[in-house]
Formats: sequence, structure tokens, C-alpha cells
Amino acid sequence: GIDSLRAEINLFEAAKAHAIADGRLEVEDDDIMIVAPMALRLRGSNYIKEYLSQHHEEEEQIRKITKEEL
Repeated sequence: GIDSLRAEINLFEAAKAHAIADGRLEVEDDDIMIVAPMALRLRGSNYIKEYLSQHHEEEEQIRKITKEEL
């Protein structure tokens, strides 16, 4: 099959809408994480799965480092 970016487009459009509804003009990571389950439920691609996995791993590393330093 042909890879499609529809899931990613839906995700980023939903994140933009969420940010605007919250009174902001810029999307933050939290906007993406909040809308991801709804936007990606029906369609997913390896790109977005890898992005979310990498984001989660980075967050864990940051938490670990900050706990060690504090």
C-alpha cells in the first residue's frame, strides 16, 4: 500500500485547534499528546508511532536526570 500522512495531518490540525481553544497561537507538546488518541485512533503510521515513542523515551530520560540532580 501507499503510505499516507493523513493521520499526521489530522494530529497536527487537532493540536492546533486545541491550542487555539486554550487561547494560544502556538502548539505545545501537551497539545499533541492530548489529541493524539482521538486523532490517531483510526489511522496510524510508523512515523507517528516512532515520534511518540521517541518523545516518551526523551521525557523519561529528562525525568531521570532531574531526579538525580535534585
